[in-house]
Amino acid sequence: MHDVQRSEPGNRKAVAKARRRVGRINSSLAQQRLRHLFDTDEKVCVERILTAAQSTVTARTNAGSAQPSGSPVLPSEAPDDGGTCPIPGARLHEFFTAMSSTVHAFEPLAPVGVPFRAALSRLPVASSGMGLLQDAPCADEIEDQAGPWKLKP
Repeated sequence: MHDVQRSEPGNRKAVAKARRRVGRINSSLAQQRLRHLFDTDEKVCVERILTAAQSTVTARTNAGSAQPSGSPVLPSEAPDDGGTCPIPGARLHEFFTAMSSTVHAFEPLAPVGVPFRAALSRLPVASSGMGLLQDAPCADEIEDQAGPWKLKP
């Protein structure tokens, strides 16, 4: 985004496009961090989500702003929940597992992959680096490839 702002400061369309791209990348990174946190420490993950939701509701209530259309309306006469979530833990686990899991299992010989496998079979046989994809990568190689994307759990 900085490069676009420096190279084309007058091109508002390019700057807006770069900002949207940065937003998508940041959103994707946040989602990945959340998935990692859920995999490593489920309780902390759920507590953070519920705390963020509670602070959002509190901010809306304190600001006195109207609810945006399409968002659920919270009844004012609802009893105090004592800081606990009414959603059972099993239901939360089911939801996050479903959201963080792939929809379909990968099948390398599925019929949908025939054109791809045909294209691969037409490629010449590798003459160098034969073990690159067979050897497990070491931690240094992974860190080098991660580069600026140092994700914090």
